[in-house]
Amino acid sequence: MTDTIGRAEPNLWPAEQTGASVPNGPTRAEHADENAGDDEPGYVNLAMFIGVMAAIGLLGSWWAVAAIGLLALMLFMHELGHYLTARASGMQVTEFFLGFGPKVWSFTRGETEYGIKAIWAGAYVRITGLNTIEEVDPALEHRTYRAKSYPRRMWVITAGSVMHFLMAFVGLIIMFAVVGSYGTSDPDPSDWIIGTVVQDTAAQAMGMEEGDRITAVNGTDVSSFDDLAAAVGPLAGQSVEFIVDRDGDVVALEGDLGVNSGDVVNRGFGLTLLSPVGSEPWQVASVADDSNASEFGFETGDLLMSAGGVTVTDRPALAEVLFERDNNAIVIDVERRGQPVALTGEVALDLDQAPRGFLGIGPQVAPAAPVGLGEAVQASAKDFAWISGRSLAIFDPDTWISLFRPNQPDEQVSTGGSGDVVVSDGSGGAGRPMSAVGAGRLWVDADSAEHRIFIFVLVNISIGIINLAPVLPLDGGHAVIATYERLRELITRRPHRVDAARLIPVTWVVVVLLVVVGVWSIALDVFSWPPI
Repeated sequence: MTDTIGRAEPNLWPAEQTGASVPNGPTRAEHADENAGDDEPGYVNLAMFIGVMAAIGLLGSWWAVAAIGLLALMLFMHELGHYLTARASGMQVTEFFLGFGPKVWSFTRGETEYGIKAIWAGAYVRITGLNTIEEVDPALEHRTYRAKSYPRRMWVITAGSVMHFLMAFVGLIIMFAVVGSYGTSDPDPSDWIIGTVVQDTAAQAMGMEEGDRITAVNGTDVSSFDDLAAAVGPLAGQSVEFIVDRDGDVVALEGDLGVNSGDVVNRGFGLTLLSPVGSEPWQVASVADDSNASEFGFETGDLLMSAGGVTVTDRPALAEVLFERDNNAIVIDVERRGQPVALTGEVALDLDQAPRGFLGIGPQVAPAAPVGLGEAVQASAKDFAWISGRSLAIFDPDTWISLFRPNQPDEQVSTGGSGDVVVSDGSGGAGRPMSAVGAGRLWVDADSAEHRIFIFVLVNISIGIINLAPVLPLDGGHAVIATYERLRELITRRPHRVDAARLIPVTWVVVVLLVVVGVWSIALDVFSWPPI
């Protein structure tokens, strides 16, 4: 999603990427002669490219086109940071391209070729002399990256991440000053409303609505969402009265709570289920050894059709049947390899403690009105620091290892209390890195301008931090090399440049790992969605 792999190419194939002469090979001028006309603007290709974007909008979603446009903006701004600082530092820049692969459209101004390539997996600016193994015309050596001072090299190499941080900060200011948002770094726990009401749950049956705020449970006041979770936890299957604040009016709602399906299905019965795609049935992902589910004869891959004569529409529905029929014999109908199979047994839930109550709502911070510019800048600075600190978790090895763990879906998301009241049909990959595809899907699926801006902010901060990781081919790797060279010069009092040829194997290892993680993240974001 970033430019760094593209910009790493000079480290690996210096002659091809810099255009410098190659021993026993063609010079830049000869190469240009062989490809005469390549620098002409490809208006036909550009028109076809725009047509593809329009087709995505017409056949899919214009929000998807907007997401692609934002991706292009982020890539462009990152490279613009490198480009502007390189030019200001007197370095030679020969190419500025958005994308990799086949050239779609380009034009040349001065010594730089600008354009678009077909594969929007990144972007790159080609700066002459980015490492010591490039062969450069001696007349141009003074304009190479490697010939410049340490402050100028650091200015250039960190400019891409700085641009991401700048975009994120501007996005936060817009969110606070134009759209209106409560913020994320220090929310008031009592300033929340119902953001989601899950279908076929107790909350829907009682008539709860988005925008409501629950203020009391069975006569006991609750202020925060965690207070609500704690109050709901011990009341599984019981009749409960909720007092709701609905646009300033007090409304009393009463009904029977459901049961936490994670407690019943996953832990009590021993089944782990995969979220269905569309209207497909729920599928068995795993069966715990020596569990009640294994006694019934469940197998991985079974499709759940009905339980006790009740159609299995979701995990809460299955949990209700199992909880109500505990210590009773029932028939569970599944489809196994295309054939109907009836599994008969006695429900014997292994519950160390009573399952928690399940209401079926999701919280949302109550929106605030836009604020003045000064207050927006202060709030943005606070939230920027908070989000940046949270984003540093990307360097936790467990974050990356989670990509390759088997799916362990559990539809319950803990709210910190003893009772979970929000449901999510995820695949169990919480905390894993997300690809550009996943970020785009989140952006397309977002239900408000505030959410879309926040995703834009979060992605920019994450990319900016990742690019500063101290390994090649990321920008941080170049920064570490420049810093090492500077420290070596201060100690020895002599100029020093790292032999980039020795770093090629390490760079290749990092590139391969980035490609593997990237492809696997895309696969998860395409076939295992949503990510939590």
